Amino acid sequence: NSEPLPLSVRPKKLLGVLIINTFPTFETKYLKNFLAESGHAVLTRSQLTKNKYKFENFNRASGSIYGFTTANLSDFDIVIIDVNSYLNLSRASKIALDIQIDAGLGIFIQADAVLYTLSRKRTPFNFKRAKGKLTFEDYPTIETSSFDYRFKEGLRLEPIVRAGEIPVAAQISQGQGKIATTILNSTYQWILDGDDRLYRSFWSDILSAVAKKESAAVAWGAQRAVGYEDEPYSFTLRTSIKNPEVLYNDKTTIAIAGGAQLEDVWNGVVYPTQKGWHTLSVRRDSLYNYSFFAADTTQWKSLKSYEKQQVNTRLLNGKSQESITIVNQYTPVSRLWFLVLFLLAMGFLWFEPRFLEG
Repeated sequence: NSEPLPLSVRPKKLLGVLIINTFPTFETKYLKNFLAESGHAVLTRSQLTKNKYKFENFNRASGSIYGFTTANLSDFDIVIIDVNSYLNLSRASKIALDIQIDAGLGIFIQADAVLYTLSRKRTPFNFKRAKGKLTFEDYPTIETSSFDYRFKEGLRLEPIVRAGEIPVAAQISQGQGKIATTILNSTYQWILDGDDRLYRSFWSDILSAVAKKESAAVAWGAQRAVGYEDEPYSFTLRTSIKNPEVLYNDKTTIAIAGGAQLEDVWNGVVYPTQKGWHTLSVRRDSLYNYSFFAADTTQWKSLKSYEKQQVNTRLLNGKSQESITIVNQYTPVSRLWFLVLFLLAMGFLWFEPRFLEG
């Protein structure tokens, strides 16, 4: 049984990456090669001696960077920096870095043993001592080397990569940006062992999570991934544009309702009249369109059946919760009852010896 599978292919986003090291390392050597081969624009700075640096540029014009400024950091989506370089940033560089992180820049701190002993004033992360073998579910035969520390999980910590249930790379938000690190060391060893799949997967996940995100003026959402011919298709639009006008297939204006609580959230419904791809767009911002696929009503029956089961389950759960709701009402007891009980008790105590003597 074959069904049409709608796919929307988007071009790969190429990143601007800045790598800062106190001295050259094998970890950085393999990482910069991976980034350059993937097409990212990479600038590396490695310190050779005091005040002397080596610069390398890949997929970008030749350039160098010494102290950080908001201007020179604006060219990058992520900064990868070792612990020593991070701790020894000048006051001006640290201020510029924090400003750019708040604006969306991502930071990845290359770990060493020093990182795990720093106070909370010097790093946003919290660690605990722990030992044990780490194994990735999809790569059970690959050996993984780590420091003898683990992340202390908290409300701010967002795991990026896990080995089983243990976070091995994680991030913390700062403004619109992210600061991330890992408890692993020598990830390049995976490549030397002859299998680079885990290496590529590990660093790709980190880049996707940490790198600066595009701030779109328009964001779309929908309850269903696939629409159906002649059936309602509900969508949500989030935008800062005042009183947006939504166009369906670039010609029909669709009525939308604004949220009662959120001014920038709008909801609407369209009814695709034919199979195939359909487009929603905002009249004053056609750059961010939303496309969805409408299938024949005879297709994707299993998906429709699942969606119906989910709706029924939610309705039944709601009704069952309503039916077993118990409301306790308390009514104060009149003090007169206590007086009556007291008089009866006193009367019994007075009457009982006289009755027995008589």
